[in-house]
Amino acid sequence: MYNLKINPELRDFIPPLSGEEKKSLEDSLLKYGYKGAPIYTWHNYIVDGHNRYNLCMKHNIEFPVEELDLGDEATIIDVMEWMINTQLGRRNLPPQQRIAVVKKFEKKIREQAKVTQGTRTDLTSSPNGEEVKNTRTDKELAKLANVGTGTIARFNRVMSSDDEELKKKLLAGEVKINTAYEKIREKEKPKENVTTEPLQTIPKTYQEAAQLFGGLQQGHLPNRKNAETNDNFTDEQLLNALISSKTPVNVLDSIVPQQEFDIMTSTLLENVASCDYRIFDLHEVYKKMENEDIDYAITKFDSVIEAIMKLEEKIKEFVKETK
Repeated sequence: MYNLKINPELRDFIPPLSGEEKKSLEDSLLKYGYKGAPIYTWHNYIVDGHNRYNLCMKHNIEFPVEELDLGDEATIIDVMEWMINTQLGRRNLPPQQRIAVVKKFEKKIREQAKVTQGTRTDLTSSPNGEEVKNTRTDKELAKLANVGTGTIARFNRVMSSDDEELKKKLLAGEVKINTAYEKIREKEKPKENVTTEPLQTIPKTYQEAAQLFGGLQQGHLPNRKNAETNDNFTDEQLLNALISSKTPVNVLDSIVPQQEFDIMTSTLLENVASCDYRIFDLHEVYKKMENEDIDYAITKFDSVIEAIMKLEEKIKEFVKETK
């Protein structure tokens, strides 16, 4: 009977079996003995088979062991990557738990990069003379977790929130990523700020409404360019203007320039994330895409970039003129 070593960091790297899964494994071992893959070790530390090892030791069941050969320069980083590639595909884990595993992996990479270079003496030493890449992109992490980059982004958004209970449920697999993400978005939606002050006059033109209300939503009122020809609002346009308005103020006084760019940025990023989600997760549109679709997408990306660059130049030009 082998007497193997256990490293808590490796033991806890992959989520443990549920009570039901562990009971099923124990019943199988008692009924049929040890079957299947060996317990894998690295320098006599278990890297795959912690549950099987504990149950076999408990019931005095013989088991095979195989030492991993990851090379002389291998570190715990290499071991963890091997565990991800080997065990995540085998375990029926929900996306959020797979992402949590690769996030722990990324954190370990950053920690490893800070370790002083030198001769390896234990499990956490860095390789001799070799630099450790201290980060992984979301695209690389998504590939390791076998999820889309949009899923990673939504997971990150939820985990960066202050809703501790929701985060706990997400990591426990009790709630799906998209459900948790929508809950966070719903909580962060600004509440309607409707004025309770009575209107002294009913605005009939865009200019009158603009002077009276701040925070008018685009599309609620007639187009600015056509303001002179649109002298009368419909009831719906006026209602929408009132719903989206703040207290009566001068519009220019109420505008904070940086907020305008915050709104633009958040809207763009949200639309990109939404498109990513529809293409790769929700509808898997990418499976239907041909080369001409890729060319079309690139054209659209370029048009957005061009519009942003034009806005940047326009801002620089007009701000200089006013100074």
